[in-house]
Amino acid sequence: MDEARSVLITGAGRGLGRALWGVYGDAGWRTFPVVRTERAAGERRRAEPNRCHPIIADLADDGAVARIEAVLSKHCETLDAAINCARIAATRARGSTPTASASTKAAVRSRRSSRGASWNSR
Repeated sequence: MDEARSVLITGAGRGLGRALWGVYGDAGWRTFPVVRTERAAGERRRAEPNRCHPIIADLADDGAVARIEAVLSKHCETLDAAINCARIAATRARGSTPTASASTKAAVRSRRSSRGASWNSR
C-alpha cells in the first residue's frame, strides 16, 4: 500500500460529495467515495484505479456498513478523514427514537481517535 492519505466520502454520487471526491482525488489522496450506483462510480475510478475505490452502497441499507468496512480493510490500514455528505431520508413514527444512520456508525467505527489510528482498531 502506498503512503497516500485516505478519505471516505459519503454522498459522493452528486453535489458537494462529488465535488469533494474530485478535490481530494486531484490532491493525490486515496479516495473511498460511497455512491449508490455503478454509474456514479464513473470515470475517475477508471482513470485512477490505484487511488480511487468507490464503494457502492445505499446508506439506508443495513448492509452498507459491512460493505464499507470490507473495502476499507482491503485497501488501507488507516483512514485519515471521513466526510459525511449523504442525505438520509428516514420516516419514523411520531415520538419514536431515531436510530443512528449507517454513515454515522461507519464514521464512529473508523475514527475513534484523530489521524493515524488503525482502521482495524475498534
